Amino acid sequence: MTDNIDFKQAMRDVRPLKKGATATTPALRQPNRTLRAQIQNRALQSAAQMDETEARQNNSSNGGQSHEPGDDKLFFLRNGVQKKILRELKKGTRYRVQDSLDLHGLTQLQARHEIDAAFHDLAPDQLNCLLIIHGKGLHSTSGATLKEFTASYLKTLPAVKAYCSAQQRDGGSGALYVLVKG
Repeated sequence: MTDNIDFKQAMRDVRPLKKGATATTPALRQPNRTLRAQIQNRALQSAAQMDETEARQNNSSNGGQSHEPGDDKLFFLRNGVQKKILRELKKGTRYRVQDSLDLHGLTQLQARHEIDAAFHDLAPDQLNCLLIIHGKGLHSTSGATLKEFTASYLKTLPAVKAYCSAQQRDGGSGALYVLVKG
């Protein structure tokens, strides 16, 4: 009841509007031409910087590897797919791995056939998570060629929405979580 009294006291000097009267709002000040031009220039500069940054990321020579020094983790996100999906995929908990594929010891051609076969077996019209183990190339004289091949080949497949290096428990930088729309 004390709330009503406080409200009534607060409203004691308020008078109701006359019938037919409308409340007026102050007119918003329109920006002048100079201010509009400055705003437009900043927007164009910002868009150009974003396009340049995106182009550098898409055309980078590291084949989708992270830009952190000494880090050999891979990641990829198809245009139009939310960044949130990649963050959740990196955690390794949101998307349950439905199948795994071990490419150790295979040639690039054999690996390509195995990847294609694994994608063919996935459930159609839904998101599937596949664990692809490619290895780190530690025992290879020519480096991690299978790792690089797998990363670049997956980018060419339209069904691949995103991929990233797996959690340590699933193979770390020697494996990928691949999100595929079957």
